Amino acid sequence: QLAALPESFGGLASLARLWLRGNQLAALPESFGGLASLATLDLHGNQLAALPESFGGLASLAELDLRGNPLTQPPLEVCQRGVPAIAAYFEALRAQGAADAHFGRWIFVGYERVGKTTLSKALRGVAVDEAEASTDGVAVHEASYPLPGQPAAIRLRVSLWDFAGQRVYYLTHQFFLSPRATYMLLWKWGAGQQERQLFFWLRSIEAQAPAATVFVVGTHFHGCSAQEEAAMEEARGRLRTAFPGLQLRFHLVDSCAGVGVEALRSALLEHASSSPSTRLEVPAQWLELRDKVSAAAADAAASDVPLLSMHDFKTEVAGADCPEVEEALRLWHDLGSLLWFGEHEQLRGFVVLRPQWLTDAFRCVITQHQVTKRIQDSGGRVRRELVQEAFSSV
Repeated sequence: QLAALPESFGGLASLARLWLRGNQLAALPESFGGLASLATLDLHGNQLAALPESFGGLASLAELDLRGNPLTQPPLEVCQRGVPAIAAYFEALRAQGAADAHFGRWIFVGYERVGKTTLSKALRGVAVDEAEASTDGVAVHEASYPLPGQPAAIRLRVSLWDFAGQRVYYLTHQFFLSPRATYMLLWKWGAGQQERQLFFWLRSIEAQAPAATVFVVGTHFHGCSAQEEAAMEEARGRLRTAFPGLQLRFHLVDSCAGVGVEALRSALLEHASSSPSTRLEVPAQWLELRDKVSAAAADAAASDVPLLSMHDFKTEVAGADCPEVEEALRLWHDLGSLLWFGEHEQLRGFVVLRPQWLTDAFRCVITQHQVTKRIQDSGGRVRRELVQEAFSSV
């Protein structure tokens, strides 16, 4: 259980492979960049919050695993792109200075009619409606909260994603799950055995974010007997055993009556204040890029489709003074500020400025039975005129 490496460690210039998985390393020596022959490095599951600037000099490093570390400098999204991206990040910090900000993404999942939309409203301080209509697709909202123990000027900016619970949408949800998100998995108190449903959603989350924090929230709660409490605690134990990598936290609420909502909000903000994934230390122009995207999305909302080719995005939004645009896009995608599927060859050439637009596009295809039938009748081929017809209302 190594907690530190000596400064002299960087003198091992012939070292080619290094496995330090599952230790307690909180920092690497600045000399680490001297490992000129290092080709494989496994630091999975340590306590690293920052890498030394010299890390960007590991030109021979081809295999790198930094997962399971609370990295903020650089963010994990940058590290996953390898040494060139890490070097570019530190170069941008030197040239632009660092911007410190707090962002979060809360994703609401669960079967339909369990109260996801109502809870999202309650957490935002919006009036709730007991007869709330079911969400159709994904509803995206923005909110801002003060952080516990921080000056009043420091606020957490949160993107709240309310996922529809109808089965027809389950496959599309996978596009929007993120390892940076905090999840709220809702189930309806008093509606019978729902443990199997929780397993389904937890497996979906685990596949995309194996170390995520998940708030398992029972809704419509009006109190319980000692016997019910004991049974619920047993079910919680089974979930913890089945999903040891997920950080499960359990709450009971009645969103319409306000029961448990404030306790849940406080728990979410306490988690955010202590989570390294919330605090960002990024080059100043990356933060400016997010603000530019928000402005461009607002401008496009009235008349234009909020979708740009990568070329147009770089020229019309990012500008020439943000050379690390892909690293910035990956980060803001994971936080839900925009959508850029950089890992997909056919999609990486486009940037969606307003995520709600793409979720609406999915809804138009999935919920129009005439459209889906015509796609099935044509053997799965989608003609351009059919796309235009389906998306005409987006």
